[in-house]
Amino acid sequence: MDKNKASRIGRTLLKVIIGAVGIVAVLMVTVQVALSPALLTRIVNGIADDYIDGDLDFGKVSVSVVKSFPNLNVTLDSVVLTYPAERFAEYETGSAKARLLKMGKAETGDTLAAFRRFSASIDIGALVTGNIHIPDIELTGPRIFAKSYNDSTANWQILKSETTAAPSTDDADGTESSGTTVSSLPGITLERISLDGRPFIVLCSAKDTLFAALNIKEMKFRGRLSTRQPQRNRIGFTVDSMFIGGRLSGDTLAFALQRFRLREHRGDFALNVKAGAALATRSFGRIFIPVDIESRVNFIRDSLPGISISRLRADIACLPVDIKGDARFTPDSIRIKADASIDQCKVNDILRFWGRQLIPAAAKLRTDATISLNASINGWYNVDGSRLPAIDVRLDIPESPISHSGIRLDSRIAADIRAKGGGDAPVDLDINDFHLDGKALKLALKGSARDLLGNDPLFEIDGGLDISLDTLGQFIRKSTGLSVSGELASNARGKIRMSQISPYTFADADLTGFIRSGRLNINSEKDSIDVHIDSLDIVVATTGNRFDRSIEEGTRVIAVAARLDSTSIRYKDALSASGSALSIAAQNDAAVLDASDSSSYYPFSGKVSIGRLSLTDRDSTRITIRDSDNTFKVSPSKADREIPVLSLKSDSRAIRLRSAFDRASVRELGINIVATKSDARRKRMAKAFVDSLARRFPDVPRDSLFSHLRKIRGATALPDWLTEEDFRKNDLNFKLGDSMSKYFREWDFYGGLEFRRASIMTPAFPLRTSLNDFDGYITNNELTLNGFTLRSGRSEITADGKLTGLRGALLNNRPVKLDLGITSSRLNLNELLGAYSRGQSFNAASDSLSVAAETMDDETYEEIVAADSLSSDSVLQTSLIVIPANLIADISLKASNVTFSKMEMSSLSAELNVKERCAQLTDIKAVTNVGDLAFDGFYSTRTKSDITAGFSLNLNDITAEKIIEMMPAVDSIMPMLKSFYGQLDCELAATAQIDTAMNIMMPSLNGVLRIKGKDLALVESEDLYKIAKILKFKDIHNIKIDDMSVEGLIGDSRVEIFPFVLNVDRYSLALSGIQSLDQSFRYHISILRSPLLIRFGVDLWGPDFDNMKFKIGRAKYKDANVPVFSSVIDETRLNLLESIRNIFSKGVDAAVRENERQEAVTEYKEDIGYRNAAETDIEELSSEESAELESADDSQPSSHPEHSEGSDTDNPSSHPEHSEGSDTTVKN
Repeated sequence: MDKNKASRIGRTLLKVIIGAVGIVAVLMVTVQVALSPALLTRIVNGIADDYIDGDLDFGKVSVSVVKSFPNLNVTLDSVVLTYPAERFAEYETGSAKARLLKMGKAETGDTLAAFRRFSASIDIGALVTGNIHIPDIELTGPRIFAKSYNDSTANWQILKSETTAAPSTDDADGTESSGTTVSSLPGITLERISLDGRPFIVLCSAKDTLFAALNIKEMKFRGRLSTRQPQRNRIGFTVDSMFIGGRLSGDTLAFALQRFRLREHRGDFALNVKAGAALATRSFGRIFIPVDIESRVNFIRDSLPGISISRLRADIACLPVDIKGDARFTPDSIRIKADASIDQCKVNDILRFWGRQLIPAAAKLRTDATISLNASINGWYNVDGSRLPAIDVRLDIPESPISHSGIRLDSRIAADIRAKGGGDAPVDLDINDFHLDGKALKLALKGSARDLLGNDPLFEIDGGLDISLDTLGQFIRKSTGLSVSGELASNARGKIRMSQISPYTFADADLTGFIRSGRLNINSEKDSIDVHIDSLDIVVATTGNRFDRSIEEGTRVIAVAARLDSTSIRYKDALSASGSALSIAAQNDAAVLDASDSSSYYPFSGKVSIGRLSLTDRDSTRITIRDSDNTFKVSPSKADREIPVLSLKSDSRAIRLRSAFDRASVRELGINIVATKSDARRKRMAKAFVDSLARRFPDVPRDSLFSHLRKIRGATALPDWLTEEDFRKNDLNFKLGDSMSKYFREWDFYGGLEFRRASIMTPAFPLRTSLNDFDGYITNNELTLNGFTLRSGRSEITADGKLTGLRGALLNNRPVKLDLGITSSRLNLNELLGAYSRGQSFNAASDSLSVAAETMDDETYEEIVAADSLSSDSVLQTSLIVIPANLIADISLKASNVTFSKMEMSSLSAELNVKERCAQLTDIKAVTNVGDLAFDGFYSTRTKSDITAGFSLNLNDITAEKIIEMMPAVDSIMPMLKSFYGQLDCELAATAQIDTAMNIMMPSLNGVLRIKGKDLALVESEDLYKIAKILKFKDIHNIKIDDMSVEGLIGDSRVEIFPFVLNVDRYSLALSGIQSLDQSFRYHISILRSPLLIRFGVDLWGPDFDNMKFKIGRAKYKDANVPVFSSVIDETRLNLLESIRNIFSKGVDAAVRENERQEAVTEYKEDIGYRNAAETDIEELSSEESAELESADDSQPSSHPEHSEGSDTDNPSSHPEHSEGSDTTVKN
């Protein structure tokens, strides 16, 4: 019975099961049939519209009720999730330019994610209740591009967490349309997620400058993630072979993950990681760091939640670390109790690893040393940092041997370092011992840091380092190429607080340190550097002020003192230096600034002492300084603390400069200079100028104002006096180099300059020259000469004045202006001009003096240079004197005992003005041994083809011989002048062109002249004899002239002698004529009064006086009332004098043109109808007058010793051809 009953129950149960299976099968078939691809597509698109603010594209969609039974499996192929390309374009344009940020972009749209296949299993039962339970998701071939642009904008925000309701509106037809309903995402629970098919994930954060790309072989998630019940979440995570490549803000990172496993069970997490990171850094290059981590962590859930680490073993770059402990969390604090240790880590392993990565030399170290570190933490940590747990850390390296493969010298190393504190006690760090002891290197260090985490920790140090360069020499040579020898010893000791590690408060610390070397030699063949130092001593200390009088004595300062007994330094062939007894002492100006000051410089002061210092460059130019004491100070300006002020005071016994041919020396030089940085002022001025231009041209962009200004100004044509290229080498060259110009622009300076004596020795000016008792005051733009005495050869000059325009000259070679007053008790212009001329002809390339000069002292060299250059047998070659274009000068001269040419002047005064390559000489007055002199003139050297001079010269009581000696050109103008004996007054005013050999170009000579004299005599000469015989003079050996005044006009290559009356013996003559500058002539002489009863005239002409012709006829002047040109000669001379004195305002061209026109003389000639008698034909004598003249001639015996009585060879009237009206030639 029971058996039958059981059988019936079994059959019934089986039917129920079969029925249920049948129903399920029917349902599965129904669902499979009902969920057609078209329906599924509409469902997926509907869901996408609700929860995706973008486009979801997919290919085939399918459903299976069998594949994931009892769950429903949905599969989508070729899934692509995109959004419009312009949606985040504005953020990407402003973000950093990175290749990864551009990935996933296309013209039609940007991609957030793409999958070859998306497969999900969905719990239908949970779906009926309104929840989404997905037991399994498979993503095949995923490509994900996740980009964050700032804190509030990222491209994954197209996945909407809820839909937004829109307000209802009325349609156009009047019907009301309802708004969109608000719907949140339903609860989602995920259990298994699998990514395969080589997933590729890009992660970009423009804000953090993080750009990373992940290549993964496979990634699986096993656990539970629920949005409805997060407390039941559990995690299981496995990654197989992940590679990450990316870029941070400063470095590039590549991360290879070989193994990553994370398991969680009831709050207990097990983590196992094996990875390697390759970091490409700017500072150290590429660094590879292996990481191996194994840990077990438990999250504690009770009244004080926390985390418990039962075991954590990390091996990071050969450094094994063990950690265990736990932490409990409250809202504002953490209770920590943990222990960490590094147990006997081999230093060799660390050296080899990091030596290969960062410091190759470290890999050559060998040691048995081990590092042991033990740390414990126990106590509460407040999030705001107000409370710290107690810590106790100890690092220990037992004494061990250490060596280097390149040095092969064993040393010993040990360390004992401890940090302890926290809780209620301050954290202290003690370096009980750290030493490295060897033959080549000895390092010993002890120290401490008290209250290390406090507001103002106190540091104490006591350490020393000794280096034997003799022992390390071979190693250093192999590793660096430097040859070194000697020794170095250093030491530092003292205490300092954190607040004192500042330029403004460092002096309050108590620190002392030194570096010493008895001998130090450094040689680099590669760089051609040699350094030799004997007895170097450098001391740095914080101490009380001792020598800065502007600071109270005892004020804490930082002091540096260094001393060198001797040194020599050579750098290639470019520079060598040697010195002895060199020292420097410096200290900060602690009382001037405080920590609140924002200045960009640090005030300090000091003293530099030089026993001897010599510097030589590649051209063998050498400067030597001896016994020099220099004090300096940098402090803030009283007007503006942002502006630094530099003070320098220097006293030097001697400074010598020596080059191949030139030598100079200065003795007892004193400099007292104050310099102020003008950078801020210049910027203010520049800004003000730009602002003014901006107001003037409001429509022009600010960065185009200068180009606009240049455009409207147009190109500026150079004046004539700046166009001659060859003359530019004669300009003064003050221009600084680029580096010095930078400092000169940034600093304004002023101060005094004085020295007792400076001497110059140079073949370029071969005279013994010295500058004595110089006293000056200098600024950026001006040099004031309070006084100096210049001795050069036989001349001695005392002067004072001012030189301005230095700033423009030093920066851009612009003109300088010199105002100078000169007095002289001895002035030999012949010697000075001769030295200048010989200096101009000196050829350094062909002169052998430099070879012999190498071994000469200054006295011997000076004797040779002066003697050879001024030897009397040398021929003086006059060279062109070019006026510098960049010199403007006003010079006054008062001198006595002046020698020029063959003149000796007892007194001389002059004014010299220079401008635009033109020199103006005015008010020159001199009392000479040949007569008194007054002179005004100009000399212009605008171009080679335009060298012009003009002058007005007055000579009183001077002989004709001296006139010709002073101005040889006068002999060409008036050859007969040398026939006059006696004192003459000469006035000559003219302009002329000069050639490059300083010779007057005679055809260009234009001017006027006047020669006057009384009680004159004629010097015997053949020319005079001829004329006297023609004029029937009775005694040609004793011809006296009571009074003479000759005036003439120079122009057109000739001198026109205006009519003048000459009383000679018993004769009265009227003369005029034309004297050509080629020596040809044409004169007329009228006999106005004579012992003869007849008046007659004579025309004289010829190519020169050796080939003179004459013709006798009627006198062209009937009496002494001849035309007088004195007033117009004076007017012409005064006009030229006025032009000379106004040459800079009137201009050289205008002055020359006006003088060439000779308007006053020309107009006067026209007014009186004047024509020179020498240019008119002579009227013949009548037969009676000729007979009377012949009879008078026969009655006068010859008085010339060579023409005795009866000899009529030279008697023109004794020959038929010499008769009245005939032309006669007289030859010597």
